[in-house]
Amino acid sequence: MLRGALSVELPRRLTLRESRLLLMVIGVFFLASRLALLNFNDAEFTDGYQILQWSFHDPIRWHPLYPLVIKPFALFLDPIFAGRLVAALAGFLTLIPLSDLARVLYGKRTALLTCMLFAVSPLNFWLETRVLTESLFVLFCVSAVAQFLQAINGNTKPFLLFTLFSSLAFLTRPDGYLFLPVWLYGGWKLLQRKQWKTVLLSFSFLFPSMLYLWWMSASAPDAMYEHTFGTSLLQTSVADLVTRLAGYLEIFPYIVFYPIFVLAFLHFFSRRKEGRKNRGEIQRIWHGLLIYIVCVWFTALCFHYAWSTRFLVAPATLILVEAAAMLIDLARKWKSSSSFILASSLFAGSLVFAMAGIYGQKEVFNDIKEAAFTVEQFSGNSRIFTDEFTKTSFYTTRALLNYDRQIPLRTGDVVMLHSFYTDLESEKRMLESKHRLRMLHFSKSKVLPMLCGLPLRDAPLTNNIVASLERFHSQNFYSVVYQIQ
Repeated sequence: MLRGALSVELPRRLTLRESRLLLMVIGVFFLASRLALLNFNDAEFTDGYQILQWSFHDPIRWHPLYPLVIKPFALFLDPIFAGRLVAALAGFLTLIPLSDLARVLYGKRTALLTCMLFAVSPLNFWLETRVLTESLFVLFCVSAVAQFLQAINGNTKPFLLFTLFSSLAFLTRPDGYLFLPVWLYGGWKLLQRKQWKTVLLSFSFLFPSMLYLWWMSASAPDAMYEHTFGTSLLQTSVADLVTRLAGYLEIFPYIVFYPIFVLAFLHFFSRRKEGRKNRGEIQRIWHGLLIYIVCVWFTALCFHYAWSTRFLVAPATLILVEAAAMLIDLARKWKSSSSFILASSLFAGSLVFAMAGIYGQKEVFNDIKEAAFTVEQFSGNSRIFTDEFTKTSFYTTRALLNYDRQIPLRTGDVVMLHSFYTDLESEKRMLESKHRLRMLHFSKSKVLPMLCGLPLRDAPLTNNIVASLERFHSQNFYSVVYQIQ
């Protein structure tokens, strides 16, 4: 009887109405699961606070689109909630271009499975509950790829939409630079067909990006990602390249979820082994584009001074199409019960991984948030020093000074220290050797960094394979507030 239940199959050919209905069901699950977790995390990462403080007067290093999209929501919602809501909605909307991309390549069933895999993707799930730019970027990135595959046949409207989404992707994150060579290739193909008017018209969609680059280079050139990346490029050694590449190659299958990555890998190379006559032109272009994106992405990350798993979210999303296609291929070859069990195990395993990763990082930097609230409620007129300015300043209206041992302290001064940035024991001994201390506050955050959004205890080893097991070790971080007596 159980076997019979497992043998239930979808119709051989899904109608457009059935496909849309199932996509709506996936969308309802997707949106409900994200909205339920918008208030789950206690605090945000440093990047999240910097994004929320972005303005034209102080543009810092973030590309402007995500901060600007948040601002209307923040007029009537808590800013952090608004940022998370935008990330969740961006992920929800990504289901549409992702479904279109997979359907054009491999059919309606693959499209639905791709959306299901995306809905339980650990890295995407985590990012869609945070104030970070990646979710909005993935929306525009997937949309650009889907439109490009349709534009390559000479279609005018898809090429214009591809240019638009590429420009929006760039205005969200500097990773959007990767679409420039793709746009040049697509424009060259259109010029061969004498569609020069389309190419000229597409420049209008690039204008906002060019205007932003001109404005940033004129107003705050040192704050541009291009400046920091250029500095990092010049300072990167061969040893740095090897270490970073090894770290990303090791972490990529992990954050995709190993079984799903294996399916994507097998399908991609099994398809490439087939005769080209058995593949459509659009699939050949897709494979070439996917190779280009992965190679350029990993190369750029190896020269980037920062290291984080979230930088891999776009290629991790795109390869879900290949994993879903492999599941469909296996369903055609295996018994329906076997393929059902495999697919169900993948979805359940990925969802459990996502939930564990989100829960493990729930308290990240909450100790700093609680310490900042203590300072906010402090009634004195004392000077307040902190070793972490960005997060602390978000939660308090009190004037803050950067903590520096060289600055002499006086009676009544308040000092906030955080173990993520400072050795609390040695700093306490140093302070006690000069002053009497009164502890005003002590807080603790417990973190299990399974998704590696937080640097590990030994920060220099964060992107080292040797440090990979640290993801499964609970880590404690502390904040303390002293007053000088």
